[in-house]
Amino acid sequence: MIQIKHNAAKVNFIFLIVLVALQSCVKHDNGECNLSFKVDSQFQIEFSDTLNSKAESFCFSPFDPDRIWVKLNTGYQNLLEVNLKTKTYTPLDKRYAAFFPNLDTDRKKIVVHDNNDSLIWLGGDKLYSYNIWQKRLTEYNTAYVLQIFVKPGRIYFITRNELCYLEKKSGIIGKVEIILDDKSDSHFVINDSLILLNKHINYNFYAHELKKDDFFYKELLLKNASPFLSEPGIELYSGFDQLFIRKGKSFVALPEPFKANISTKIDKQCVWQSAGNYFFEYNTVSGEVKKYFFRYPFSWQYNSDFIIDGNYIWIKDKPFFVSLTDGKNYTSQIKDKGSFRKIMVDNCNVYLLFQNKIVVSQKVNFIRDATYFDASKYDTDYKEFHLFLDSIGVYKDTTVTSAYRTFTKIKDKFGPSNHAEIQENITQLETECFSRVNLKFPDENIKCYKDETLPLPFRESCLNDLIKKYARQQNVKKVLFYAKEFNHVLANGDTAKPSFSPGDIDNVLKYKNLLDSLKQSNLPRDSVEFLKAHSLLNLCCTSWFEAEGMYNYVVYRTALKQFLRKYPGSNLADNAEFLYLTNYYTNWESEGGPSTDMAKEMIARYKDFLKKYPDTDIENEVDYKIFTLMFFLEEKNPQKIIESGNRYIRNYPNDKHLEDVRYRLENLKSTP
Repeated sequence: MIQIKHNAAKVNFIFLIVLVALQSCVKHDNGECNLSFKVDSQFQIEFSDTLNSKAESFCFSPFDPDRIWVKLNTGYQNLLEVNLKTKTYTPLDKRYAAFFPNLDTDRKKIVVHDNNDSLIWLGGDKLYSYNIWQKRLTEYNTAYVLQIFVKPGRIYFITRNELCYLEKKSGIIGKVEIILDDKSDSHFVINDSLILLNKHINYNFYAHELKKDDFFYKELLLKNASPFLSEPGIELYSGFDQLFIRKGKSFVALPEPFKANISTKIDKQCVWQSAGNYFFEYNTVSGEVKKYFFRYPFSWQYNSDFIIDGNYIWIKDKPFFVSLTDGKNYTSQIKDKGSFRKIMVDNCNVYLLFQNKIVVSQKVNFIRDATYFDASKYDTDYKEFHLFLDSIGVYKDTTVTSAYRTFTKIKDKFGPSNHAEIQENITQLETECFSRVNLKFPDENIKCYKDETLPLPFRESCLNDLIKKYARQQNVKKVLFYAKEFNHVLANGDTAKPSFSPGDIDNVLKYKNLLDSLKQSNLPRDSVEFLKAHSLLNLCCTSWFEAEGMYNYVVYRTALKQFLRKYPGSNLADNAEFLYLTNYYTNWESEGGPSTDMAKEMIARYKDFLKKYPDTDIENEVDYKIFTLMFFLEEKNPQKIIESGNRYIRNYPNDKHLEDVRYRLENLKSTP
């Protein structure tokens, strides 16, 4: 270690350190670019064959700087790997799917390069290593890995409750002799050598030893603080509503407006937070606080995650950034803002993700082409828009012609506007302008959805309403025909929005196929009518019969009642009445169980059923219903339930519900 013998030299040396630290918050775009090639002009890569899938998120590949991974909205393993150099894409190897969720949020923690061995270490569902030269992925038999530390001779990694290590030479996996608390603050990096465990024990990565730090722990208790966020040289702790920074052996509260439990980032020697309409920057060396005003459209306010990069703050999921040089806000004049998803930046380029493409631009050009966001003018324009809506009486039109005339006036006047919320409102008005129009079913619905001059969302609503009404009439041929019209008439990229799902169509087909098979059968008339009534359950379990999260079974129950009136002496009458009773109480069961009075009523009706049909072949089903209702009802008198359950086991030794009855009885007996 170098010793400075002269006071003057010591003062100059200290001054130099402070000067360097003070300047460390100044932003410079002099780092490396992510790509191995230069982007001369903007280019885009469209995902043309992903069918109904839409891009949801993306990240840089941990293995290849020229590749980006894109997550689609059709399952966590449905990922694309986009090669920016060749402008091509392929499905991502399924083995890599487990890495994606953490690559954006915790990338620095779970992707660590070991340049000495040309390896990349990765965490996630277990520990992995990737050999850069051999392009080989190796997995290790470990628990879920939260964070990785590459040290000489060892790879350390944190699991949910252990600090483990992998010996590089032998490949042996070991554990540090400590059980971590099952909390997010159970481990906290102090510096390159030390990690704080369970708030009061330091582990030295190089000396391989644990050491208590009771003084530090007492200080944490006095402040009622917990580890919050750290980067080399900066440790933040949260307590109540305050945020503290560690200075030697003491904790210093960050000045107002810095608070705990707010999105916080550390960049170089500065702490950043966003609150209200400001980004706040705290210089950990000088103690200076700066603030930068930002105001983007109110409809974006819930999006506050940001990236500190060079002289700019970028909003992650909006084409918007704040200049730290002039303090102004800027927004990009990109097209397709409605399908925009996320933004990434490096020191050279900007990467934009849309629902069906990636756009890459040189950063200097992207910034140059952005426009200044004038919040005052923005608010004024928005007020004028709403005053205009009031003046022309929007939402009052009762005919398609007058509503379309009103919508056209709005679009002609404000359609060219770049105002984000005005454009969002215009999109909503494509249907809301027609909200008071009552279409005569079915002719006006058909005329409406075929009229290409009308806004597409309104045409979709006309067709959705047409299909729903035919479904309610049980006209399955019409339902299936007009469902196909979405693809034939309204399909326009990914914009067509049927209100029904593929599952709804499957249920309609089941219903139709049964009806068709019954026409060819030689079954007795009452059997045909019973099966027709029972098959309506498929139709009722579709979105056309759904309201407030529940299906409307009135059509189904009405058909069963009609069967009972028409065939009271049928051998299937008991089945029809049981189905009716069971379905009648369906909604109460789905809401967490019936009330006490309702349960008693249900038991009484099931017992009356057994008296009415003493020879029924579904006695076991009825007794099972009675048992489960007693289980719900007689919690304070378990003996009745035990007697009922044991009787069920004796009477139906091979029944399909036997396992459930035994399980309930065992739980009841084990309950004190």
